Amino acid sequence: SIFITVIAVVAMWFFTERSFFGYKMSVGGAAPLAARSHLNAMPATPQPARRPHWYASAVLVLLLAPAMAALAAGPVDAPGQRLQALVDTARDPLPDTIANFATSVAASGDARRKPYAVIDKSAARLWVFAPDGRLQAESRIIVGQAAGDTAPSDIGTRPLSRVRPHEKITPAGRFETEPGENTHGEDIVWLDYDSALSMHRVRNVPGEHRLVRIRSDDVRQRRISFGCVNVPAGFYEQYIRPQFSDRAGVVYILPENAAVTSVFPFMRERWNTALAAGVALSVAGVMLDVVPRLAAGGEAPMAWPGALAVLGSALTGAVCSVAYRPYLQRYPTLPVSVLAMGASVLFLAVLALGEDWPHRVLQLPGRTWAVVAFIGASSGVGYLAWLYALKHESPTRVTVFLALNPVTAALLGWWLLGEHLDGWVLGAMVCIAAGLWLATRGGRARSG
Repeated sequence: SIFITVIAVVAMWFFTERSFFGYKMSVGGAAPLAARSHLNAMPATPQPARRPHWYASAVLVLLLAPAMAALAAGPVDAPGQRLQALVDTARDPLPDTIANFATSVAASGDARRKPYAVIDKSAARLWVFAPDGRLQAESRIIVGQAAGDTAPSDIGTRPLSRVRPHEKITPAGRFETEPGENTHGEDIVWLDYDSALSMHRVRNVPGEHRLVRIRSDDVRQRRISFGCVNVPAGFYEQYIRPQFSDRAGVVYILPENAAVTSVFPFMRERWNTALAAGVALSVAGVMLDVVPRLAAGGEAPMAWPGALAVLGSALTGAVCSVAYRPYLQRYPTLPVSVLAMGASVLFLAVLALGEDWPHRVLQLPGRTWAVVAFIGASSGVGYLAWLYALKHESPTRVTVFLALNPVTAALLGWWLLGEHLDGWVLGAMVCIAAGLWLATRGGRARSG
């Protein structure tokens, strides 16, 4: 929201000057600001420059204030105390994916006040958390050689000689630990006895050099086991045996291929009354802004095709918010953003071939290229910010901010193009502001 505010102020300053990158202001040049068909009713002639009004900035800031407050606020309290997944004892920064997962475990109470560990197979690392959610330690580990989330159902009954390489999988899931012993009398921690899945000290298996591999920075070197989790002996003695063998604990093994929410139901988004009311108010605000214009038969009515296009865009954004999240929980934001935007550019380039865009692009003057570069850069930064928000917040909370689009367009149209702000628009602003406040301040939407 801070980024949107800064971009809006900068854009307003540019557009309210007499020229923008050398171009005189006109309705044709300003049309991208708001996809509102009633703008077409205005004469396409150069308009006199309008000086910014300080009160327009104040309205924008007040409208975005709930979002800024939400960003500044920390995690909402679990019953009686603030959730924590501290990294004060860790050697390396706690990855966002692990921090979000650990916070969700604490918020949902899924570990039932037991110590718990989180294993990321793709990084071959393990993090140990106290029952209150504080991070105690982390370590490199050795996990199954094969990628996958489900081991063969009969894996626990086979001799090791009959386990094929692609079946050496460390399965994903939630496991309550039990103390046990192997055939050599060594104490181990059972994760799933029937599947012969355990967590134990790293062993010197002939020909596999596990004691060397576990110290490697290369994750591929640490994927060598038949599926069991191998940890350094010292780490096992200090953290694993006291918390997961001497007493019961919980071990969460994150999936590599499946969505986290499909393996751990507590990671799914949870609705509450405040969030539902916030979404309803935001939708009502959008309807207050759009419906009267659709029904208007007089000046500047909004065309139905344009309204349907806006609705389709909003629905597509909502679907993308849900579909992107599983990938953002497993992969860094920037690569996902680059790949998605690259795919969209290719798709649009093919659609635009009918407009002979390669020939027309080559004829663009330098000043136009500057405008194109500005639009492309701001769109890229905005898209990255949207994906970053999806990575750290629930899809519903992110999508509800789409309600700001028509209100922002109305304010910019009033400020820059001299459009009239009627009571419907002002009512929409109030509803959307109240909806955003409820959605961002009324407790967390997801269990963590």
